[in-house]
Amino acid sequence: MNSHFKSIFFIMSIILGQSLAVWTMPSEAALVTFYFNGTIAEVPSQIKALNGTGVNGFHEALPFSGRYTVDTSTPGNSGRFGVGGAINISPITQGSITIGDYTVPFTAPPSETNIDLVNFFLNDEYHAQVLLTPRVFNPNYYPVNTFVPSLFNLDITDPSGTMLDNQTTLPETPPSINGLNQTATWRLQFFNNQGQPVMRGLITSLTTVAPVPLPASALLFGIGIITLLGIGIGMRSSSLQA
Repeated sequence: MNSHFKSIFFIMSIILGQSLAVWTMPSEAALVTFYFNGTIAEVPSQIKALNGTGVNGFHEALPFSGRYTVDTSTPGNSGRFGVGGAINISPITQGSITIGDYTVPFTAPPSETNIDLVNFFLNDEYHAQVLLTPRVFNPNYYPVNTFVPSLFNLDITDPSGTMLDNQTTLPETPPSINGLNQTATWRLQFFNNQGQPVMRGLITSLTTVAPVPLPASALLFGIGIITLLGIGIGMRSSSLQA
């Protein structure tokens, strides 16, 4: 029996050692993805089509959704201050917008794609702004009726000043958009040499999905192996004694 216990303790020490090693490793990136859905309230005539599916034109009944990913381990810029509150800027690393069968990705550098938190005494604001068009104009860049996407904004405001609760760093959970005071809107701007039509609508849901920490999974896996080994050895010992 002593040899069995030595084997169990040996295996346990290896598993726990590996788990603790993973636990103490510095995190490389804390990526959090925000998912949003909404409705379309306004479609300009230049990009509107009564039976459009998205790629050939839009209408108000098309589904609208999107996502954006933020690296929360990257410090935001809170050096600017507004009237009664700080402004925090955190870069968006990737994302996309989908309207019907039309999807445009976020391809601009993080320096031009960000989330602003405006935490004022009497007004809280949450802005996600994405520059969609490359610096060099490309008429083939996801065009709709010869217009290409240029800018996307998602804005949540709270005139009561309680939405962010004095927070000046980007939260890993989105602000509520269901309160009596909150207003959540979006706008998608297109352009070509004939104008800059802007689609507008409301955000109806904003949720977040964060990665599951690896250390907890490793520990659970190790505990499961140890338990199975213990049960197997116990059953073998009982059969030998019988």
